[in-house]
Amino acid sequence: MRIVKKKRIVKKKRKLSFATKVFLSFTVFTLILIFTCLFSYPKLELHDEEITLDKSDDFFYDNYKAMVWGKDITNDVTITTNLKKEYGTYDATFTVFNGPFKTVKNLKVKVVDKESPVITLEGDNEVKLCKIEDYKEAGYKAIDNIDGDITNNVTVTKTNDYIYYSVKDSFGNETSIGRKVNIEDDDAPTINLKGSREVYLPLNTNYEEPGYTATDNCLGDITDKVEVTNDIDNTKTGTYTVTYKVSDNKNETVVKRTVYVVSDSNTKGVIYLTFDDGPGAYTNQILDILKKYDIKATFFVTNGGSDDDILREYNEGHTIGLHTATHNYDIYKSVDTYFKDLNKVQDRVTRITGTRAKYIRFPGGSSNTISRSRCKGIMTVLTGKVKEEGYRYYDWNSLVEDAGACASRKVTDKNACVLKYFKDTISYNKINVVLLHDIKSYTANSLENMILYAKNQGYIFKAIDDNTPEIHQHINN
Repeated sequence: MRIVKKKRIVKKKRKLSFATKVFLSFTVFTLILIFTCLFSYPKLELHDEEITLDKSDDFFYDNYKAMVWGKDITNDVTITTNLKKEYGTYDATFTVFNGPFKTVKNLKVKVVDKESPVITLEGDNEVKLCKIEDYKEAGYKAIDNIDGDITNNVTVTKTNDYIYYSVKDSFGNETSIGRKVNIEDDDAPTINLKGSREVYLPLNTNYEEPGYTATDNCLGDITDKVEVTNDIDNTKTGTYTVTYKVSDNKNETVVKRTVYVVSDSNTKGVIYLTFDDGPGAYTNQILDILKKYDIKATFFVTNGGSDDDILREYNEGHTIGLHTATHNYDIYKSVDTYFKDLNKVQDRVTRITGTRAKYIRFPGGSSNTISRSRCKGIMTVLTGKVKEEGYRYYDWNSLVEDAGACASRKVTDKNACVLKYFKDTISYNKINVVLLHDIKSYTANSLENMILYAKNQGYIFKAIDDNTPEIHQHINN
């Protein structure tokens, strides 16, 4: 068998031309050069494109980083700026070198006002309302350090919890403040009685309601909601009460009117002579005159004077009332100081007469205003407290000015003065409770003429007792 050898074919490598070799070498060199140049420029990164500064701030920025070939060269960065202490926009230039290679980046710097406006509220920072719609703006003021008065730019927003006030200045600085709102009704309704709170009703005469009105801070006029009740029996003399009651959504108000059912003998042409501040130097002279004309009077005594004078007053059938022990207006500092003083004179009267007094007169009367400087509202409280303690208090509706106008040094004839006031202030058509003082000589000297004048006019005299209507003045404290 013939063996035939396969002929091996060998390809000859093609040689690159010189020009090709030169081109390839140049290309590689160029790429290496480009790569080297690209990575030789430092990489500089700023975290922000723009920052803001207050006019008073110094420029400071450290939120940047510079790297080259993996090496941190942040410390090589230089910063230049044209920043001024004036409002405006400026440039901060950051530069870093790596040999001949330089990278530059700019940061915008805005110099602005960062101080917020100030809002000042007028009135209370916390208010109570029935509903938010009832709020009447108390006022506010907005002042900015650059823009000045920007009160007109304030926006007011109301909710059930707060009234919000907000404002922005020209740099966008905003301020907000709130006024707390409490939606509640703590104020009770008010009942106003027409006419007097004390009515004198002749026996067997029907009571006619003088009228009333009721208002509420939330509901307005609620007169039609008032409930009126009374316990009046016009067939029997006595003291009765008309009660007025009204409620709003939360509170109740009760007001009372006192009705005295009296016989004609207690209402017309009656004079109650009442003497305050004794006993004194002229008490016995006054008692002698009263005894001469068989007249009974009322003495509101203090802790001054003689026990014998009080005993004589009592034994001769006069009514003994209390005026307080000291007649010092400091007794109105509190309820306790008043009753402490009152109890002292009560103890004296009880010791002398063996009987507790139940009629009193407040120093200065229940209408006095001097008590305001001692304790605000004390008379309103005391007039109720004395009744709770079982007392009846009496003011006056006629007086002789023996401790007032007639006591002036300018009055030369004090006897005539007190007599004139007596004549001018009594009336046959009313109960006359006359205020006098048994510590005044001219009162004692004029008393007989007062009695004779009144008798000639048809008046009768009585001492205060349980059938005497209480004469009260308007309470001013």
